[in-house]
Amino acid sequence: MKNNNAVGILLLSDIFGFEDSSTRDFAYRLACNGYNVLVPDLFKGDPWTKDRPTPLLEEWITKHKPESKTKTIFESAKWMINEFASLGISKKLGIIGFAMGVAEL
Repeated sequence: MKNNNAVGILLLSDIFGFEDSSTRDFAYRLACNGYNVLVPDLFKGDPWTKDRPTPLLEEWITKHKPESKTKTIFESAKWMINEFASLGISKKLGIIGFAMGVAEL
């Protein structure tokens, strides 16, 4: 969502990914408060789903290396900064994340 107010937030999702309703709701609330919000796909189209058997969680985690997440985060932050620069506005950027916790599984 874009508000062009020169303040961006890179919102990092929990294991349920960017399409989870809680993540989307939080991003929407940030946008309604005047922030430009980007939620990258940290799991490359394969987020954890609540209907998967919990014993498969460890296997799923090993498929999603931290290095991949780091690369996606840096690329997303760079994109946001470049986007602001191309519009001639500030480069204010915050990065936040949250986790709903595995206990919900």
